[in-house]
Amino acid sequence: MTKVRVERSGERIWLRSASPVALKARIAGASYRPRQEAWTFPLRLDVCRLLRAEFPHSLEIGPDLWRWAKAETEKEAALTALGSTLAASTLERVPEVYPDMALALASRSYQSTAARFVAVGRSVGIFDTPGLGKTLESIAGIIESGARGPKLIVCPVTAMPVWRDEIHTRAPGEAVMLVDGSADRRHRRLDEAIAMAYEPWIIINSEMLRTKSFWRCKCGQSWPASDKPKSAVVDCGDNPQYVKTIHKHYYPELFSRSWSAIVMDECHDTLVRLSGKPTQVRAGARLLISSPDGVRIAASGTPMRGKPYHLFGILQWLRPKEYTGFWSWAENYFDVRIASVFGGRTIGAVRPEREAILWKALDGVVIRRTKAEVSPELPPKQYMGTPLNPSVDGSPVAVWLPMSAAQARQYREMQKVGSARVKNGTLDAVGVLAELTRLKQFATSAGRFTKSGKYRAALPSNKFDWTLQFLREMNIADNDGTPALGKVVIGSQFVDVMRVFAMELMKHGVECVGITGKIKGKARQRAQDVFNDPTSPVNVMFLQTRTGGVSITLDVADDMIILDEMPDPDRQEQLEERINNRRPEEKIATRRYWYLKSVGSIDEDVAEVNAAMDQAQKSLIDGRRGVAYARMVFDHMEEK
Repeated sequence: MTKVRVERSGERIWLRSASPVALKARIAGASYRPRQEAWTFPLRLDVCRLLRAEFPHSLEIGPDLWRWAKAETEKEAALTALGSTLAASTLERVPEVYPDMALALASRSYQSTAARFVAVGRSVGIFDTPGLGKTLESIAGIIESGARGPKLIVCPVTAMPVWRDEIHTRAPGEAVMLVDGSADRRHRRLDEAIAMAYEPWIIINSEMLRTKSFWRCKCGQSWPASDKPKSAVVDCGDNPQYVKTIHKHYYPELFSRSWSAIVMDECHDTLVRLSGKPTQVRAGARLLISSPDGVRIAASGTPMRGKPYHLFGILQWLRPKEYTGFWSWAENYFDVRIASVFGGRTIGAVRPEREAILWKALDGVVIRRTKAEVSPELPPKQYMGTPLNPSVDGSPVAVWLPMSAAQARQYREMQKVGSARVKNGTLDAVGVLAELTRLKQFATSAGRFTKSGKYRAALPSNKFDWTLQFLREMNIADNDGTPALGKVVIGSQFVDVMRVFAMELMKHGVECVGITGKIKGKARQRAQDVFNDPTSPVNVMFLQTRTGGVSITLDVADDMIILDEMPDPDRQEQLEERINNRRPEEKIATRRYWYLKSVGSIDEDVAEVNAAMDQAQKSLIDGRRGVAYARMVFDHMEEK
């Protein structure tokens, strides 16, 4: 049997053999070097395992690769052990520096394990479900790691004060700078923070990472980064290998120094790549500089956005030297196929023979615990109503309502026009999504279109009628002085629908507050405080799905009414957790969720497609997830 020898050289694995070797199974990232008569592969543990599976009996491992693999395997085993236990882990630095923080971690033993995971792994993902304390785990992990130098916290604008207050409370000796306000103020505060004698924690909004990238030839000609010349000679006659990459940062201060620790909070919005081209924020995130032994933390309760291959964007940010190319990684683990004669590719299910290797690779990078694991005694969420199809397991549960006559008439007109446009191909991507959105709006409430084509919600609405009756039964609407039986959160992605509902509820004596994308800063906090006050007469909170799903706690409410469902199960989960964010050790009542859906409308299709997305992997079509989703829903309607 011909022996196959593998050895490490730099950041690659070299494979040589006395006789020519052909790889039976595809190992993406492999490159054959004819002059050296050798194969090379990325230096990763999962690649080592793939090579072992390829050559189970003939593989010889060189001493340098053996030492590297042994050290990495031991580190991976230690991290895997931490990730598989809920027991407390011993911390060394935190109890010495901040005893109160150590006591807080001791009250929730799994949090000290996460802090230890950060200190050992250095570049890791914390994917605990919402409400388990990822903020404290990250702070404690950075302190336990002994990171010296300025730290950068990147998070949504609504989470910035949460991070500031948590650091002040748990680590009062740390200097904290929250960078907000106008652009001039942000530049000024960044300069002040970087000049501080102490090692500050700098908290910024993720939008501050925005970076424009383009190529520039030495003659001065420029192109967008996505359009780098591929020909041997560019238009001006120069060789394209001399084209330079130019980055224009909105806040260059963030990129002019190295950071001892970087936390990317809600990383599913910042790091996950949903389209064919990286966003300006994601491009900026990749250009942040970490210290040689710096800490990187990607935190999210819903990191996959419904599809496991979305993890690549997070993995690439955490371990850029290991995860260099998306398609080479995807081809190793997923069923990747050519979608058309034009060369487009689609991603299917995980390859069964490599699934174990994929998850093994993740064990040493990410840690995840759920509320059910941490506190199995807590009552589960209750989804009220009935299954759409009782004979089918996993059929979506909701309160199924017939549309009002006016709604039904408008809805059918919109459906007829929309389906015809999608079928004959007269709509572009934006048009397809607009048709889907309009159907969802009319399934919630009647309405009209302005001259500019904007939808304006109006009554009647079957969902408003049900909501009003429910609030009457809770002694909230048309109350004669009897104490209310609880508080209620009403969620929707449509601000106009919430506005109409709130105005009409006020006529029935219902005091409401709301949080949408237009409600910022102190006004946002005031709305939470008023609603969460048990003595306040405000018993209804309207919450926009996208903007209200982060850094908001409304645990005073036991009921949530959802008027419409977004084409993203993770967004819905984030919304649901706003009333389910109490600490696991606290005794809480069962949370009830009332999804209101119109019978015979797009609501049925969205519910079924979302349920399927939770259970299986779906392909990206044309690299545009939103369009793919819209077409899936229209196809589903046409099949009925």
